[in-house]
Parts: sequence; C-alpha cells; structure tokens
Amino acid sequence: MAKIMENTMPMRRAELVIRDKAMVRAILDMCKIITVSLFDDKYPYNYPTNYGYIYEDDLIFYMHHAPTGHKLDLAAKNPHVCVSTYAFADHVKNPRSPSGSQHDYRSVMAFGVMEEVFPGTADYRQCWTRLLECNGRKAADSFLERDLSKQLRMYKITCPPENVTGKAQVPLKTVDDVPLPTEPSDPEVRARPVT
Repeated sequence: MAKIMENTMPMRRAELVIRDKAMVRAILDMCKIITVSLFDDKYPYNYPTNYGYIYEDDLIFYMHHAPTGHKLDLAAKNPHVCVSTYAFADHVKNPRSPSGSQHDYRSVMAFGVMEEVFPGTADYRQCWTRLLECNGRKAADSFLERDLSKQLRMYKITCPPENVTGKAQVPLKTVDDVPLPTEPSDPEVRARPVT
C-alpha cells in the first residue's frame, strides 16, 4: 500500500472540528453518498458513490465500481484521494445555534489511499458485508463468496485517524448532538429577508 502523508487538516474554526470517532461514525451513518476526489491532469476528478465503512483504528470506506473506467485509471496512477460527505437541514429550528440560524449541517472529510480488494480474501468479504449493511441490505454467505470481478471491482480507501475530520455548524458536545434538527422553523421567520 502507498504511504499516506499525514495531514493535520487545519480549520479556521477549530471549535467546530470533530475528531471523536463515535461522532464521526454517527455522521457517516446519516449520510448515504461519499464524494471521492482523485488527481487528474488539469482539474481534480471527483465522483459520488454509495459506501460501506468501518472506523476502528483507521477509517476504511468500501465501494464497488465497474470493471474499467477513468476513475480506476486515475487511482492506478495516484491512489491518494480525498473523501467527503455531508448532511444538511434547512428551514429548521436549530436549538444549538446562538444566532438563531434556520439551518444546520454535519460533514466528514478524510484523506487516504484507494486500493483494489480482490475476491477470495477476508477484505473482499468485509467489503461486501459492510457495503450491504450500510445500505440496509444483507447477502447470503454464498453471495459473499462469489467472484464478481467480471461485472464489478471492489475497492477500499484507508484513512488514518489523523486524516479524518468531522465538522458541524455549531460545536457538538456528545454523540447525542449529532442528529440534525427536524422541527420546521416558523414560516414568518422564514419569509423575512436576509439582511
């Protein structure tokens, strides 16, 4: 595996940074899609995909792709990637906002190395299991043992914890603060012009 460069990921608003693994996991459980950004010639190349993950020592994302394609060519040239995801709520009462904001968000950004996971390995089974579980599905053992490499290829992105950062609009104190507010804001407040 390629060496991962340590990235402290500095943020201007340090009080909003989330490093707690339980909180990061709770945000990842809310989100359904990650964006993976790769190096390309002139511009970065990013794409959305559904995912599975585990976050114990490292944060590991699991995904599957078609057997060929531009993103796989790019990952073969340079496997260092950025992964991001977010959840956003608008027109809600935000009890934690000191300014009375009517929206709130949670996000996770991580840097890591993307590599293929091959059939017949423990990683391959783990990749399928977590991908399906995180998307609300389950597969029979016989499916998890099949070699589907002609139809698709499995990948994982390994992100060391120092390269993983969560963020929220206002500081979160515990994992119970992670769910986004859902109560609608007052329609009269919503209708006021922003000044």
